[in-house]
Amino acid sequence: MAKIKDSVRQIVAKVLECDPKTVHSASGLTRTFNWDSLNHVLIMTLIEEHFGVEINESNIVELSTFEQICNYLKLCAHV
Repeated sequence: MAKIKDSVRQIVAKVLECDPKTVHSASGLTRTFNWDSLNHVLIMTLIEEHFGVEINESNIVELSTFEQICNYLKLCAHV
C-alpha cells in the first residue's frame, strides 16, 4: 500500500504543482488548493495510465480524496 500511496502522492503533486509532502489522506477535490474538477480528471487519467487500470465514470466521481483513490487502487491490485 505504501508504494501505491507514494505513486498517487507524486501524481497529485505533479498535477497540482505542489510539494508531495502536502498531499495527505484528507486531500481531495474541493478540499485542496487547485484540486478542481478539471485537475481531478487529469489526476484520474494519469492514475489510470500509471497503474494500468480503467476507472469508470461513476468511480471517478466517487473517488474524491487521496485516501479513497489509494483504497480503490489497493482493491484493484487484489482482483
